[in-house]
Amino acid sequence: MNHLSKAFLLLLLLFFLYCKKGNHMPDQVKNEIMTIKTKYAPDKRVRIFDILPVYFNDKLVLRGETSIPGAKNELLQKLSAYTIIDSIEVLPSKELGPELFGIITIPVANMRSNPGHSSELSNQVLCGTVLRLFKLKGSWVYCQTPDDYLGWIDAEAIFGCDSIKLADWYAAPKSIITQDQTYVLESPMQGADIISPLSIGAILKSENYN
Repeated sequence: MNHLSKAFLLLLLLFFLYCKKGNHMPDQVKNEIMTIKTKYAPDKRVRIFDILPVYFNDKLVLRGETSIPGAKNELLQKLSAYTIIDSIEVLPSKELGPELFGIITIPVANMRSNPGHSSELSNQVLCGTVLRLFKLKGSWVYCQTPDDYLGWIDAEAIFGCDSIKLADWYAAPKSIITQDQTYVLESPMQGADIISPLSIGAILKSENYN
């Protein structure tokens, strides 16, 4: 082994020892995070609380995200004895703007555990279902169904809306599909072309054709 290799290994060892010393995580921090998570988000499928602590140079860096402001506030209060760098994002993401809700616009939307069509299928959501939106990643939206399940849905399947548009949707007359073999037609005429099939439970906004 030449001198350059020995010097490199020595530097690598010193760096490792420095990082190990600087990043030693106090047990109280880990315990408080687990306690808050158990209290507010015991089931990750329906609540968002993903916090990663890093303890370095006597500073506690809290990174991650949650959809529960009260959980973040309580955690910061419990750890107030430490010098904290707060990097916890409270969802929904500001990137969404005012459109914090969405309505499924296709017959059945696939909800996946991660963004991507090849990811595990975790749920299926019917046309007309109202979602809470939390964040974007590429062309995918992390959202929550009315029965609280979380997952990623392709943005092309969602009509984003603010609280005003959502109120209009709730106030509008709607039709609920109650039979199999139901279809959306191109026009309300006999023999009109089929645009799409619909599943039982789908909800459509009704239009008055005269």
